[in-house]
Amino acid sequence: MERIAQVFTLKEGKREEYIRNHKTVWTELEQLFKDAGVKRYSIYVWKDILFSYMEVENYESMVEKFNGNELAQKWEDEFAELIEYPEVDPSNGWPIALQEVWNLEV
Repeated sequence: MERIAQVFTLKEGKREEYIRNHKTVWTELEQLFKDAGVKRYSIYVWKDILFSYMEVENYESMVEKFNGNELAQKWEDEFAELIEYPEVDPSNGWPIALQEVWNLEV
């Protein structure tokens, strides 16, 4: 299982709209995440900063399933006016994955 964390930012004045849009995440999109091996996925907001954390069986495989998926692209298009990626991984177009420094599992 891989743990992936990413940071991205909200465009000015888009915080409430972003939060509101996540109250109704499409069931089909949630299923796509599950089918792609995502076991846990959370997004947190602080001011205009978004932090996401996921646990996924194989991140590279998941990215491949999403990149080219029509439903995923439609979701991304709807959010293009709300968020920005400060740094993108040139190999896959996704926000850069953060380096894990420490983890506690019990």
